[in-house]
Amino acid sequence: MNSPGADVPPAFAFRNLFRRVLDDTGLKASTVARELQRERSLMYKWLSGSSVPPSSYVPLLVQVVMKHSSRAKRLILAENLRAIVQNAGLPGALCDTLLRAGSIEEMLCECLDLSLTPNLVSAVPLTARKIGLEQWPVLLGALFAAVCGGIAWNLLNRILGWPYFMGSTGEPLRGWRALVWGLVTMAPIPAPLFLLSRKPGRARLVLPAVLFTLTGGASALLFHSSGVRGAIENLGFDYALQETIVAAVFALVLSVPPHLAALLAGRRRPGPARFMATLFAPTAAVLLGFLVTLVIDRPVSEVLQLRGFVVGFALRIAQFISLFAALAAGG
Repeated sequence: MNSPGADVPPAFAFRNLFRRVLDDTGLKASTVARELQRERSLMYKWLSGSSVPPSSYVPLLVQVVMKHSSRAKRLILAENLRAIVQNAGLPGALCDTLLRAGSIEEMLCECLDLSLTPNLVSAVPLTARKIGLEQWPVLLGALFAAVCGGIAWNLLNRILGWPYFMGSTGEPLRGWRALVWGLVTMAPIPAPLFLLSRKPGRARLVLPAVLFTLTGGASALLFHSSGVRGAIENLGFDYALQETIVAAVFALVLSVPPHLAALLAGRRRPGPARFMATLFAPTAAVLLGFLVTLVIDRPVSEVLQLRGFVVGFALRIAQFISLFAALAAGG
């Protein structure tokens, strides 16, 4: 068992939250002990603060609460948890994340987990806390989202003999193959969210992830079939401005509709600032990466391939971080 921590805000001490759960739901310590297959005396140690459970017990405790309490009692518990969060003196970003929890299971899971993580507030940098990047697995998930789609697409091209892989002649995508490209490269972006979210919150991610992928495929088809690149090229701008406009339109078309679909399907409702950041941060990331590559402003094949890689990498990693921040951060 873990040792109780002294740095947790008093309202978030595990013993206080555990007692609140028992009082609001009418659960008995003996019932919890029986469900967890532990000694009843251990429950009283938790209530006294002389011992705390490992964090792996949090999902189990949440399941016990959901199994042995009525909806009305869970609503009472949810209201009391919100009051505790608001008055606990937590950092603003952390408080907002907890209050935006989409269900009582998620809020309870987050609060109990926080009570067992005494150094969370002081150990995680403020910038990382604001977007929920508290753990290395999130960064690995972002890397997976950024490269997996491209690898899968190149393998598919090699297998089927299509001429659209990196290092090919650069033949433009057309028709249904553009749809396939969109689906293959979009699907890995929300996939890591299921591993990074706790079990009670995974089911609510299914619909946003599916709509994100399908809308992304349709957006890819729209971009590659609309002739927008040719129209921009016909405007007669210089090479740098022309390619910057193309990159901006590409990023907007491939990021805004999928993210909008995912946000509307999600149970969370981000505030206006986070909502706008989720929609447009990928475009900003693409433009930043693209402008860096314009140091070499010649349309040499190697430069174009590098530029395409940078744009794709920046777009996918920003899309994942935006999705994570809006749908799964803290969840």
